[in-house]
Amino acid sequence: SYHIHVLFYADNGQEFSSNKHSSTFARSLRKAFIEHFNIPECPDGAPPNVTSFCAFTVDEMGACKGICGHPFVTPCFAIFVPVHRHSEAVSWMMAHRGDLDFLVHPNTCGFTCA
Repeated sequence: SYHIHVLFYADNGQEFSSNKHSSTFARSLRKAFIEHFNIPECPDGAPPNVTSFCAFTVDEMGACKGICGHPFVTPCFAIFVPVHRHSEAVSWMMAHRGDLDFLVHPNTCGFTCA
C-alpha cells in the first residue's frame, strides 16, 4: 500500500490567503479527490482496510491529525492508497494538484500490508 501526502502553507496571515500553495487550495483538492474516488475517512486509531482507499482525518485548516502528518514540517493531508489503485490515484493527483506539491511513498509495515 501507499500514502499520498499533499503539502501546503499554514494559515498564517493575509499574505498566504490567495497563494496557490495555501490550505484553501489543499482543502479543495482533498475534497475533489475524495468525491472522485468516493473515499471514506480512515478509522481513527485503527489500521485502514488495505484493499480500499481512505482519507486520514484533518483539522479545520485541512492538515492531518496525529501521526499521518509526521515527519513533515509543513501541514499536509494524507490518503491511504491500496496497491491496485496506485496508478489511477497518482495519475489523478498529478493532473489535478495545481501548484501544490505531493509525495507518494510505499508503506513499510512488513508482511502485513498489501
